Amino acid sequence: MIREQAIAVDGMWAGLVRTRPGTATRWHHHGAYETSIYVASGRIVMESGPAGGAFIEAGPGDFLHVPPGAIQREANPDPEERQIVVVRAGHSPAVINVDGQPQADSCPPAYHPHMNFCPRCGTALIPRLDGGRHRPACPNEGCGFTHYGDHSIGTGAVVFRDDRILLIERRVRERRFWQIPGGYVEVDEPIDSAIEREVLEETGVTARVLDCLGFRHAAGVNAERPASNIYVVFRLEDTGGDPRPDGEESFDARFFTRAEVADLADVTSTSLWAIDQAAPVETGHGFLRLAHRDGLHRPGHTIFGLT
Repeated sequence: MIREQAIAVDGMWAGLVRTRPGTATRWHHHGAYETSIYVASGRIVMESGPAGGAFIEAGPGDFLHVPPGAIQREANPDPEERQIVVVRAGHSPAVINVDGQPQADSCPPAYHPHMNFCPRCGTALIPRLDGGRHRPACPNEGCGFTHYGDHSIGTGAVVFRDDRILLIERRVRERRFWQIPGGYVEVDEPIDSAIEREVLEETGVTARVLDCLGFRHAAGVNAERPASNIYVVFRLEDTGGDPRPDGEESFDARFFTRAEVADLADVTSTSLWAIDQAAPVETGHGFLRLAHRDGLHRPGHTIFGLT
């Protein structure tokens, strides 16, 4: 394939591309470029789609459009040279070769079909095969961003004051219900610090993490916006403060005995599960925070384990 450049300005390339008889390209795509093709002579055969199932043949006078990120390969089946005029608009590497056209059954779609631009540099994202799945990826070689999905970490606290358990009342629209305090972990925050902070913010009670009791994982099954979440439950001991709601996320905060919790009408099932994990067993049966160990801990690491 011989490319004869005619115009090259910021955001656009145009030129004549000549292809030898009986040759074909590798599977590839054109990054963030919009590509328009005019067939000047010969024939172009283009395969695309899962397993190359989409097939286009064009001849002299025909126009073709190749959208950004479309994986395809082109062939010149004739015994004569083919000439096409190519115009590309966009910013990215012009040709990005891939290892082969994936099979539909073995290559699920990208996690987030609505993410269109790189959050780091603003370049239009393209689908890239990574780990057996197409993922939105930035074609800018100086960036390298790949979107692996939306994930969050939540925490819940079973806080004991003697034999009583701290609960808060939440209100969502018309619904009122009781649950253990908790919330999301900030990206730069140790997880045990996060749950101690959430307890203080929502209840005014200071508490100290004793151990980790378990977790609930929710896979991202919403096709419109798949997002996964891990909810990690800790046992904490109260160290002071009178319960009081914050008026934004909590509207009541009290300590209850196990019998009183059982009599409440609207306690979330996850909170009841967490209380069952914590209440009947002596402190220290869960995962404990490990003291710093050289060679194991790295900056930002918090590790919980049995020993």
